Amino acid sequence: MTSPPSSVDTARTAKESGPCRFVVRALHVFVLLNLALTARLYDLLARQPMFFVARRSESVDVVLLVLALSVLLPALVVLGLWLAGLPSRRFGWWCHLVVMWLSLAAIVAAALKPAQWLGGSSALWLAASLGALAAAAYARFAAARTAVTILSPAVILFPAIFLFGSPVLTLLTTTADPPVLDVEVGRPAPVIMVVFDEFCGTSLINEHHRIDSVRYPNFAALADHATWFRNATTTSPSTQHAICSLVTGKFPRGFEGIPVASQFPHSLFTLLGNSHRFEVREGDTALCPARLAGRDTPRAGLLSRLRSLMIDVAVLELHLLLPEDGPVTLPDVTGRWGNFLGQDQDQDHGARPNIHVRRREQFEEFVRCMKPSPRPGLYFAHVMLPHVPWTYTPSGREYSLPLYPEDHKRLLLTHEVVGLRRGSERWADDELAVVQAHQRYLLQVGFVDRLIGELTSHLEQVGLYDRSLIVITADHGVSFRPGKERRAMDDVNYPDVMSIPLLVKLPHQRNGAVSDRNVQSIDVLPTIADALQIAMPWKADGDSLVDPSAPQRAQKEIAPDEESDDRMAFDGAFEEKYRTLREMLALFGSGGKPGGLYSVGPHRELIGRSVDEFAPALPSSCAIRLANAECYADVDPDGRLLPCYIGGRIFPDGETPWPIDLAIAVDGTIRAVTRTFLVDGFENTWAAMVPEQAFRPGENRVQVFVVSSRDGQLHLTETTRTVSDLEPTPN
Repeated sequence: MTSPPSSVDTARTAKESGPCRFVVRALHVFVLLNLALTARLYDLLARQPMFFVARRSESVDVVLLVLALSVLLPALVVLGLWLAGLPSRRFGWWCHLVVMWLSLAAIVAAALKPAQWLGGSSALWLAASLGALAAAAYARFAAARTAVTILSPAVILFPAIFLFGSPVLTLLTTTADPPVLDVEVGRPAPVIMVVFDEFCGTSLINEHHRIDSVRYPNFAALADHATWFRNATTTSPSTQHAICSLVTGKFPRGFEGIPVASQFPHSLFTLLGNSHRFEVREGDTALCPARLAGRDTPRAGLLSRLRSLMIDVAVLELHLLLPEDGPVTLPDVTGRWGNFLGQDQDQDHGARPNIHVRRREQFEEFVRCMKPSPRPGLYFAHVMLPHVPWTYTPSGREYSLPLYPEDHKRLLLTHEVVGLRRGSERWADDELAVVQAHQRYLLQVGFVDRLIGELTSHLEQVGLYDRSLIVITADHGVSFRPGKERRAMDDVNYPDVMSIPLLVKLPHQRNGAVSDRNVQSIDVLPTIADALQIAMPWKADGDSLVDPSAPQRAQKEIAPDEESDDRMAFDGAFEEKYRTLREMLALFGSGGKPGGLYSVGPHRELIGRSVDEFAPALPSSCAIRLANAECYADVDPDGRLLPCYIGGRIFPDGETPWPIDLAIAVDGTIRAVTRTFLVDGFENTWAAMVPEQAFRPGENRVQVFVVSSRDGQLHLTETTRTVSDLEPTPN
């Protein structure tokens, strides 16, 4: 920065003196604060209007947010600068320059964020330095100040585009839900529709192309009384588009609006609004009119909603400004729409579940609301399972415990996905990291199977199972291929992303069936309407699966890009899904495979062997830090939390070659094998899943061995234990 203006400078800029000068400086504060704090934030929220929809924000919330960010915050800063300048104009000028410096540094920091070659601290120092140079230029040169003045229309332009030139406008102009449709229901019946998330239908299949009854017994039991559409696929890899297709029967077409009821007046909900009692649980959409949703939860007041909204916006702002690997650890916002700091204990404001939010409890509450009633019920739920975070074993126990990545200042929570490239949805090239992610996903699919069992058992207990129309499906699938996208479709992963489960049990259906008919999400609603003998008052793109005379489509179509109306077409038989199946079975086998989902990693032949079988060896000079070591001192195998995701960091001796193969033993028996990751930022991190049955009540001894091969035989050397990331070897 430079010193305050001299008398010569002051004379030269006399027009900036007095009140005029303060007004210009105030304008500059408004301009730079809007450039620093709101430009990127408005762009993000305009592209993700579900941030407001999922938290059920009202139009007044959005308008007050804009006023607070674009008007109130800069006005408070200007007021502070005015007060600072009262005792001394010189001091007020310096305070003004500090504000300019911080604003310019924030603009530079946001611009540098994509530069991953810069370390987090280095990026912050560079931003601060460049911001200081820009602030010095602002203080020294009138042209620089003039340039800021020229940018003043941004103060109005940014919020105007956000409010009136983006999908957010729908929130401001929509005031009423659409009316229910006047239709006749010829065969009334309870309707239970569960839409899971990120669930590849191929995951359920065994080598005989049947549902794996060993690994997923409850899905198989439901299929004994339902029709399993083995060739079902989604219409879009976008959750919002896919769910819109499921409940409207329409194909996504250049959709630029918001998935709210007013934009989709023809849906499952308006179709059954007069005939059914509603219990609806939506996550990423608000397609059910609020008056029909069936939830009596009191709505949060304006002040409570604004408090939550401002906290979450502040977290988003920090994510936009600060580098991911910087000195400040920010709360994870991946896959969530709000409640980032857990500030709302009693309500999520539509936030997707995170590691602490009760996905199991949410589903169980949904199941408990199913009961006989004079009017048949419509029970609809979008369930964020087996979607990340992967925290559940098939028995329903959780293993959400922290691991330690390379940087000791940060914690990696196990619900984060090791194997994804930093800041990306693309898998890294480390095959083992991706296989372990796939393993944890399949274990969570086992938990979904358990929930299906709880659902059907409850329906049988209350007498609803036989007479209900039950639809179990998903929005889209998910892919696990090194170097490829996790969800965005490409020419390799499309069978994984397109495949979805679809089981339909008609009222009073007793016998199961398997269909290879070309089925897509758009066929679900016409099927429900046909089963209830409803003449749909609009033309759907899909066909009823109940009507055997309906012609089959020769092709499958999918909209791979949510911002485009283009479609990809595939043969209706979609044999590509069996390529995915063969690859999955090669990795994990089916339910009958010994070791099953836990037999992954190098030297799998070691799993199940006693460490006593190996000749005693000197301890390895490698040291490890075992994450959550205290948890193994008192294990409750029947408890809710079970530390079966074992991992930590390793400090090599300088002689052991990378990557390092490891064997993990629990109470003297090798339960898992793994190696250090080959993922940026996690090179000295290791982890592995061990079976729940490996633990006994009380204290359990966990040992980590380096695996090496000599003379054609495998040798184990036990690592030593360190207590600190900062001390590679124990004292």
